[in-house]
Amino acid sequence: MSVAGFEQPAIPPSTEPSNGDQEKWFGRLRGLLRFLADLGPYALAFTTYSLFLDHVSDEWIPPDGLRYGVAIVTALFFGLALRQILQLETIQHFLGGAPNPVAAMLPRQRGSTENDHGSFYEILDGTHRRLLDRYRCEPRGEIQVCGWSQFYDEKVPPSAIGSSYGLRIAMALDVRDLKIDRHRVIQSILAMQRPGGGWSASNQREVGRPEVTAWVLGALAPAGLSAEERARLVETLEKLLDDKTDPVGMASTCVVATAVSALALFSPGSSRLPDLADRLADGPVGGTRERPRWSATLRAPVGTESVPHTARAIVALHRAAEVLSNGRDLKQLAGAAAGWLCESTDLAVQSEQIRRTHNGESDVLVVNHFTPAWVARALMLEGQDPLRSEPLRDAVGAVVERQERGVWKWVDHREPVWMAYQGVSVLRDFGIRARASIY
Repeated sequence: MSVAGFEQPAIPPSTEPSNGDQEKWFGRLRGLLRFLADLGPYALAFTTYSLFLDHVSDEWIPPDGLRYGVAIVTALFFGLALRQILQLETIQHFLGGAPNPVAAMLPRQRGSTENDHGSFYEILDGTHRRLLDRYRCEPRGEIQVCGWSQFYDEKVPPSAIGSSYGLRIAMALDVRDLKIDRHRVIQSILAMQRPGGGWSASNQREVGRPEVTAWVLGALAPAGLSAEERARLVETLEKLLDDKTDPVGMASTCVVATAVSALALFSPGSSRLPDLADRLADGPVGGTRERPRWSATLRAPVGTESVPHTARAIVALHRAAEVLSNGRDLKQLAGAAAGWLCESTDLAVQSEQIRRTHNGESDVLVVNHFTPAWVARALMLEGQDPLRSEPLRDAVGAVVERQERGVWKWVDHREPVWMAYQGVSVLRDFGIRARASIY
């Protein structure tokens, strides 16, 4: 779903002690085990061959030529059998390896000289560790909340946005550690709603906003939210999507695309979904459908096209196409937009401001777009081959290079939870598609 970051005062980095010595020791141990595992099949084959010739009786296989042939075949059989056993994912995971060549050789961004950003498992393991380490329960005002702050490296109580994306990561990685109480996280997020229902960012006014409500709903719905509570939140989201009360949001590509994705996934029968999907489909720059691309604002003038907004629109159109009667037309539009996306080489991250007023006061939301992650998701939904599509591999490579040990960092070096979710979800989906392409 959506990614967002908000302008807040700079927060000093964590001063907790590093466990680098332990990681270095475990890394050397795993390196030794991988070395032994690589030699294992050859050693077993040689040993089997020698034992066969030394201990098999001449009465069983009399001719010398036949004895040597059977010894070679037997040795090869045992060597190959051990090699197959060592390729099992559980063993490769323990050894720090990967289940297939694509996972072991994650793509790099074009032109990059860096090639050591960690294996598939090392990255996901780092994300897993940071998620567990930053989970906490603290008082927030008059209530006790459990979850995550919006940034891993900030020391403030858990927030609705941070906790919702923490939940998404836990589901994406299938985290089952008892330390994370999903029920308490869900109840904490529900308790942080604005007085009129829904959620908004900390630097917005005390009124629910559709984009933030859609982000949070996208995490709560699959995490175990009751059907009754989900229906109530969908109704709240639909009420917030109003031209009269929120003309700025209804003209925003980001807000409309986010709402379309959320409703398509969690309330496909919503009466608002067809209108919102049509609004998005009619919103390309210049209003053209022949070469569609989107800007931050729907139906913006030519020359304002944006890569992340186009990618977000493609993702939302695909979600809507799965549940609406005009799905075929929506997919064709998304496919045409993906053609322009493939031609663009701009993977730079971007920020935009959504400015509203509430009771005469300014209400500014800063949305940070993790461009390569959105491009990768859009191209994967278009069905591009993960082994052969250069635009897709460039985008995934840029996602990989934005992280260090499974922690993604924004341009200000802070560590947004939403960015970590974007990163791991892209790598997970890329790995699944790449493996399917191989086998």
